[in-house]
Amino acid sequence: MAAQADRYEAVLAQYGLRPERMEQRGKAVKVYTNRGVFALKTLESEQEAAAVWQSLQHGGPRCLPLYLTRRRSLFATEGGRLYYLQAWHDGESKVEKDAVDAFF
Repeated sequence: MAAQADRYEAVLAQYGLRPERMEQRGKAVKVYTNRGVFALKTLESEQEAAAVWQSLQHGGPRCLPLYLTRRRSLFATEGGRLYYLQAWHDGESKVEKDAVDAFF
């Protein structure tokens, strides 16, 4: 987990955040930072990235807003992977899964 923690720390730095504590919660990482609690998520495929993008474009009712990186990008990249950041909400993993599944 140490290597992952370093990677997550590098990703969070792209958002201007400093992690204080992290907890793996399914596919999301619950991140306690100097500016609040967030959900950091890894995109496993281009198809998932497209689904997130389409959900945002069409204002999907169950899509939580994403935070932009300091470079005003929706997705952060680190180690050849894409990540995105949202506010943490209890039960969020099921909400995200339902929203992505609704596209397919």
